[in-house]
Amino acid sequence: MHARRSRLASGRTPVLGSEALRDRLSRLDVPVLVIWGAHDPYVGVGYAQQQRETFPQAEVVILEDSGHWPMIDDPEAVERVVTHFLGRRLRGR
Repeated sequence: MHARRSRLASGRTPVLGSEALRDRLSRLDVPVLVIWGAHDPYVGVGYAQQQRETFPQAEVVILEDSGHWPMIDDPEAVERVVTHFLGRRLRGR
């Protein structure tokens, strides 16, 4: 874990999966919710928007009061975002 944290903190681009995997995932026509902490010290917020390259339907939500662990930093905000996202999906929107 320490090595991974060091690699992320060094500014190197994190490896989020193989090119073949990203290609296969990008062909899926499914809604995706990406929740990202605005103050993530390990994986910058710019990577949140890049999720749309793999998931064309990605809905990206940046939580301003969160870091690397939004579900711990602000569990209520994460709950609201997930509940809203799922509610819209269940209503067909």
